[in-house]
Amino acid sequence: VTYFQNDVSDKLEFGAGQQYSNTGSEKPHGFELGTKFGVGASTTINAQYTQVLDDESVATPTSTAGVIVNYGRNKWNYNLSAVYTGEDDLTPGTGMTETKSDANVIYNGSVMYTLSKGVDLQLMVLNLTDEDTADVSISNGGV
Repeated sequence: VTYFQNDVSDKLEFGAGQQYSNTGSEKPHGFELGTKFGVGASTTINAQYTQVLDDESVATPTSTAGVIVNYGRNKWNYNLSAVYTGEDDLTPGTGMTETKSDANVIYNGSVMYTLSKGVDLQLMVLNLTDEDTADVSISNGGV
């Protein structure tokens, strides 16, 4: 378990007039949980959860979670991940209409083959179920 507090000064927000402006500062804080464990000789599961405890951060979901299941055998490696993003306040700034995104789960997958030491060939498919989402930071890594 990790507690975090970020001290953000000179925060940029996209606002009225379709431009960025400095809107002050904020101190988002919360906690993170994470674990990684093996299942058998070739499979690992990596899971994490983040909870933001203040609700004043714009464009920051209050909760996120992710699970990656990895199976590796010989030169092959397979990943399947699920990434949950909680409801998000997308209000872009002063004078704009308040918008909230719904919570969603995005599924990703990848297959990797090791050609030689340090050289891998990878095929990755993001958003396997083609979910509509306001989150553009989907990844199959770093969950």
